[in-house]
This record gives sequence, C-alpha cells and structure tokens, in this order.
Amino acid sequence: MQSLFDEHSHMGALRKDINQLRHLLDTLGFDWSFEEVKCAFNKMDSNYNDEVDFREFYKWWESYFCATFVYVHDFILDLSYA
Repeated sequence: MQSLFDEHSHMGALRKDINQLRHLLDTLGFDWSFEEVKCAFNKMDSNYNDEVDFREFYKWWESYFCATFVYVHDFILDLSYA
C-alpha cells in the first residue's frame, strides 16, 4: 500500500488538487466521482493542511473498509434470517 501511495503522491503527500487521490483510488479499483473523491480527501486530511500523508490515507483506508465489512457482514447475517 505504501508503494502505491508513493507512486501517486508528491514528496510523500497527496495535494488538494484531488487528481493524485483520484488516480490512486482508480488504481485501487474505485470508480468515484469528483465530489466523492473530494469528500474522501476532506475526511482523510485530519490536520486540515490541504495535504494527505500516508498515515492519514491509511487511517481512512482502514476505517472505510472496516465500516464496509461490518455493513456487508451484518447485511448477510440479516439475509440469513429472512
């Protein structure tokens, strides 16, 4: 993950222009609109400096997939009781 981030970042950080993050998310299989990427960037930028470093990105990545997994897991459990 770090190497992919480094390929798409500039000097270890993604800038507010959104294109770097959009290319990274495209590489990871996301097909998000500009607004979705912008929203994700704002959630990642925890210190509000208009840059996202790897630590901020990875923290978002983990929380996004943990939330998605729990939702899907709970949905599947609900279906099994239907």
